[in-house]
Amino acid sequence: LDNVEKVEVVRGPACALYGDNAMYGVINIITKNPRLGPQTKAAYSYGSFETHTWAASASGTIADTGYCLGLGGKATEGFRRHNDYEAYHINGKVNFVDEESRKLSVFLDYRDREIGAHPWALTEAQIAQDRRQARPGSESDKTETGRIDLGATYRADITEAAEADATAYYRSQEERVFYTSGASVATTKEQLEEENTAGLLLRATVNNDFFNRQNSLTAGVDLESNDVDYEEYAAPAQVQAAISQDYRVKRTSVGPYLQYELELFEPLKLITGLRHDDVKFDFTDYRAAANSKKVDMSKTTPKYGLAYSYQEESNLYFNYAKAFRTPTLGHLFTYGTSSNFDLEPEKAISYEAGIYHRINDYLKANAAVYWMDLDNEIWYDSSAKQYKNYGETSHKGADAGVQFKIDDGLGGFLNYSWLRAKNESGTYEDNYLTNVPKQKGSLGINLGKELGWQTSWVLNYNGASYIDSANNNRLTRYITVDAKLGYQQESRRLFFEISNLFDKKYNSYGFMSGTTKYFNPAPGRVFNVGIEVGF
Repeated sequence: LDNVEKVEVVRGPACALYGDNAMYGVINIITKNPRLGPQTKAAYSYGSFETHTWAASASGTIADTGYCLGLGGKATEGFRRHNDYEAYHINGKVNFVDEESRKLSVFLDYRDREIGAHPWALTEAQIAQDRRQARPGSESDKTETGRIDLGATYRADITEAAEADATAYYRSQEERVFYTSGASVATTKEQLEEENTAGLLLRATVNNDFFNRQNSLTAGVDLESNDVDYEEYAAPAQVQAAISQDYRVKRTSVGPYLQYELELFEPLKLITGLRHDDVKFDFTDYRAAANSKKVDMSKTTPKYGLAYSYQEESNLYFNYAKAFRTPTLGHLFTYGTSSNFDLEPEKAISYEAGIYHRINDYLKANAAVYWMDLDNEIWYDSSAKQYKNYGETSHKGADAGVQFKIDDGLGGFLNYSWLRAKNESGTYEDNYLTNVPKQKGSLGINLGKELGWQTSWVLNYNGASYIDSANNNRLTRYITVDAKLGYQQESRRLFFEISNLFDKKYNSYGFMSGTTKYFNPAPGRVFNVGIEVGF
């Protein structure tokens, strides 16, 4: 997180611009650019479950070349038994600036981690006995992962009104898993996975006036190739034995797109977009050739929107979009899960209308209503340990929020959301989808200025949901309170954080297997204390 400049969130389907995995929105993480002057930072924190986190970074500029370097690590015993975690992270970014109109950025990111057993869900009786326990037999399970990301982005101003950028990237990941499916080490399996991904993103934007109306046209294409080799062996007591699965999956995607923005008149803007995604899967089963198959999934997704800016920081908007989402490789097969290569892509039509309103310097409000109809929504069947397709489903909801400031040192927020997510076909027509709460809300208070003492308090409400498609069994609602206290100076910060201050015992997820209820217990009170120092 020390390398993150800001996080942008795009609500609702954004497939027309970002592609087939942007059905529910986009989280765009923007990394920091190098500082003009040299800066070095170090941080350390200690928390519950013997959690140690550390990080160090350096940033600066030499002539026309800027650099950001960072490294960090985390080690913890984990909330659940045998769920220890240890990870290391190294990242770097170098900017080469040739005049002000051209810039080349090169980045590198390396991660190495080892995770203990996946603790899985517990019965109500097991939770009552010890909510931290793991499933018997998983004591020695572990996952070892190494991953490297590298790439480069080149940006250039072609003319005063036109700019272009190109990003090339490569990602390689190797993973080794020991997973015990039963209560004895005799059922342990070894899973080996190697994944390599390469991609190229090309984009150009032209901004000009059209009959004295501002307009912007963006055209681009996203290209990606993803290759996974997977092997699974019987490994009693973690000794490799007979092979049981051996296959390869290759996924290639091509996604050309256009986006056009036109100022119809000064307060009203039209936003349109169109994208065509062509995604191909090539599955080869080396042990059972009859299972090998090739699948082509393609879809054209348009988007239309209107934004009416009626005053400063205030606007009304309406969006209509079609969306398309192919199964990810994680959906097709994942840790401890039965593979399902018959998954269909999700398709959706979405409508959204809302308002952002600045009442004054101290009070802002927002509200939105939305409706999304989906076909083949992908969900995880916990009892079968497999991803599957629903039939037709719908998501209808409303959000509202208020951000307030009483003075320079006191402010806060209030958010509320209501969601009706239901099956619209099949045996469970008109029943609610599992593990989707109908209501959520939060209330936060922030006290303190930029320098000196600071504190914040957040109350979180999570409504009840169902854990079975028949809607006979519920996951109960819960309320938690989080608190933070910190002291900020120019180059130093001390902080103390408590999540779930009142030690509320609740479950974050549940499902039915036969007539037995299973739940994932959440941690109780969790603390973290730390220091950050800059030089």
